[in-house]
Amino acid sequence: MERIFLDWGKSMVQSAADWLWSRRGELATMCIVVPTSQAGRRLQEALARQAEREDVALLGLRTVTPAHFLRTEDPSIAGDSIELVAWMEVLESITDWSPYAAAFPHSPALDEPAGWSLSLAQSLFQLRRNLQENALRIRDAARLMQSSIDAERWPALAALEDAVEKKIFAWAYQSRTQALRSRVIGKQLPPLPDGCTQLVIIGVTETSALVRAQWQLHDKVRILIAAPETEAEHFDEAGQPKLTWNERLQAFPGRDGVPGEVIITNDARQLAEAAVDAMARSGLASDQVMLATSDVTLGQPLRQSFSRAGWEIYDPSGAPGTLDWRAWLRHWQRWLLDPQLAVLGEMAGFPETTVITEMPSLRWATCLGKMRNDWLVENLDDLQRIQPQERMRPAQDLGLLISATQRALAWRDRFLQEGFHSAFAALCAAWLEAGVIDIETHDALLDHAEVTQRIASLVRRDAGFWLNLFLETLPATTAPIPENRVLDVEGWLEIPFHASPYLLVCGMDDQSVPARGSGEPWLAEGSRGLLGLTTDALRSARDAYLYTAMIEARRRDGRIDIICAKTDQAGKILRPSRFLLQARGRELAERVAHLFCEIPPSDAQLTWNADWRWQPRLVAVCPEKDGVRKLSVTALRDYLMCPFRFYLKHGLRMNQLKGDRGEWDPRDFGTIMHEVLEDWGRDEEARDLTNSKSLADWLNTRLDQVIAQWYGPRPNLALQLQTAALKQRFAWFAEVQCERRAEGWQVIEVEKEFTLEMEGNFVLRGEIDRIDHNPTTNEWMMWDYKSGKLTGKVAAQHCKSISARTVLPAHLQDDPRLTFLGADSKPQLWTNLQLPLYAAAHQTAEFPGVGYIAMGDASDQIRFDAWENFEPSIAESAKSCAQMILDHITAGHFWPPNEKATYDDFKLLAAGAELETMMREPVP
Repeated sequence: MERIFLDWGKSMVQSAADWLWSRRGELATMCIVVPTSQAGRRLQEALARQAEREDVALLGLRTVTPAHFLRTEDPSIAGDSIELVAWMEVLESITDWSPYAAAFPHSPALDEPAGWSLSLAQSLFQLRRNLQENALRIRDAARLMQSSIDAERWPALAALEDAVEKKIFAWAYQSRTQALRSRVIGKQLPPLPDGCTQLVIIGVTETSALVRAQWQLHDKVRILIAAPETEAEHFDEAGQPKLTWNERLQAFPGRDGVPGEVIITNDARQLAEAAVDAMARSGLASDQVMLATSDVTLGQPLRQSFSRAGWEIYDPSGAPGTLDWRAWLRHWQRWLLDPQLAVLGEMAGFPETTVITEMPSLRWATCLGKMRNDWLVENLDDLQRIQPQERMRPAQDLGLLISATQRALAWRDRFLQEGFHSAFAALCAAWLEAGVIDIETHDALLDHAEVTQRIASLVRRDAGFWLNLFLETLPATTAPIPENRVLDVEGWLEIPFHASPYLLVCGMDDQSVPARGSGEPWLAEGSRGLLGLTTDALRSARDAYLYTAMIEARRRDGRIDIICAKTDQAGKILRPSRFLLQARGRELAERVAHLFCEIPPSDAQLTWNADWRWQPRLVAVCPEKDGVRKLSVTALRDYLMCPFRFYLKHGLRMNQLKGDRGEWDPRDFGTIMHEVLEDWGRDEEARDLTNSKSLADWLNTRLDQVIAQWYGPRPNLALQLQTAALKQRFAWFAEVQCERRAEGWQVIEVEKEFTLEMEGNFVLRGEIDRIDHNPTTNEWMMWDYKSGKLTGKVAAQHCKSISARTVLPAHLQDDPRLTFLGADSKPQLWTNLQLPLYAAAHQTAEFPGVGYIAMGDASDQIRFDAWENFEPSIAESAKSCAQMILDHITAGHFWPPNEKATYDDFKLLAAGAELETMMREPVP
């Protein structure tokens, strides 16, 4: 192999293009090896510019990467998926792990379900892949590692490898490891493009021992190195940087005669903003700039910051959109395992789901959210049990939901019965027909699935296993290229192949430069050296050379800016790359002072402002129907608390469903409790019971019936525990209720509906939980059950004392109807009108008392709590206050929000700020 040293006073791509152009007559015979595909494209562009300047036709270069020399395209060689299955089959067939105790002191499988071995199989598969760098088997490694500290575990791993090789051979395949070893032993020439008789290796600063051995088999190999001849001793015969590069001092942009600067920022967001500023200050066109990073996590903040500045950039490492077939298949995998409606809900937003349900998801997804929120449904059986119930009206949407679920289950049955490969082919065909995927994606999916189809009949695994394997072995994807992009985010290894005079390097920290291995669990750094594999020390030497080369290429006619962040996106502390600190004496001290200087927080000088404020449309609250506007009595409390939140809830009908819970929330708990107590109050015999045990038994029996009706015969454990808790409350309630009955009080009506006519065509409507009468004293009481904890007296739940110094919310000012005089002759501000309006509805023969029946979670929290000194004047005041609220509703007064609201169902809309900051006043 012949080493050719080029001047590093300009970029590698320029020097290489000049060298190739001077030998353009040989280009047809050259196979050019470059480190990355992007480097090959850059080299092709540089040569094309040369040809255009001299008006000469140029044929396309034949470029490959080092991975080309590890390709094994023979169909008899087992692919990655097949070898992974072989490892899983071997691991899961082991019943006695004692022969492998040196590698596995504790049995990795203890009552584990099928498929448990995937992660272990992947790690052992990766071990074999790493050993292929030097054409080694695990058994070869065991021989080489006999004197190492972990020598004992390698023979155990080798025994597992032997079993895997036998399994692969039994399936009529050859492993990739064996194929590569055969190629080395037989000294087979690596395949080259047609007509190529020589290798030209350009800028490849790291490759495996196996690839280098294959290069040496060629008669004519020339290696181009971007360095002067005086640096020859620092490169090996294959042009790879030697470890001596780790010992060299390094230059620093902005010092040592290197144009540029090193910019220190606090975090990734500040780094990205600094990159935009640096780009703008350069004043150069985008084709004169290279934006590079060695940290792939910086791609997203860079894209966002440049996009805000009006520049679209492309990050190849960025993930594709989340709503694609890959994400859908992950959900489908869960559906195959357990067809819960929660999974179907997560799939609702995908077009792939529309294909299998044969209807737009919007038609049933809303119903699904409501059913999961109101009924805690989990599966199709729950839906079908609930459908006939009288309360399920209208049932059309539920019917659509059931139909969609049945169709999704039919596809699931197809996967389980026909097998993954047949059903998946049918699914892809349906997607193609519906236009969800294109023909290219369709063919690629089937090709990937076909890899394991041959062995599927030999291995007893279910569809979920094959789908999981399919997903685990999918090739990496890249984000789509945005239209009108002006710049690409390029990697560290591509820097030598970019001729732009301005280099902007982002994220040069010690975690990424120099690069490090991925933390292979079976191969420590020392072991890698013994086995002739690439080590972190060699990677460091490579990166030290690349850093020097990028400095020297722009020392005369360019500029280099390096931007470092002190923390990553997770808040972890980052240190600057060691290359920036490779200096001595005063120079080192000044670099340390610069790199570790204090930086103001990224938001220290920023005042937060909302980029956009939502302005809801103004619609009529409780619009008129048949000449009447109806509003619930309980809704008035929402207006007193906050007019804008009232409008969102009762005008726009906004609410947040919580269907992901597996237990009752406080509302559910109260609803179940009310239903049981309503049924008891309607049973004339049961409501007169005076024996607490008999009453508790009646309530508990009815509770069990309601639970079975709502949630089926086998509710989950959380519901069982909540049911037991409610039964305990009923036991305490039975004692208090029987005492009340003994005092002469009788339950007369429950869930008594009433209406209260108001001005402006309004009618207030409500339901009184319970009306009691005592014939002996001719007293009447209206009660409202409360399952939550009550603090203070009943009056305190409806009003609060105010004084001249009390600052009222903007919507509760300048109207005397908002207050009344309490028993202590002090003004009271209305906060809730519920119980007084019950009394104002005149549903009893005499003016009633009002109060709460507390149904708390302790025996002392169960009580009948009446409003003390409740008078007709209080009810009339509440009615006047209600009329004031209705007048405001009629006038469309829903602004501003009360930022001191006692509870907030809409804090998500405020995004941590105040609603008035994020919203605008509703307009028609």
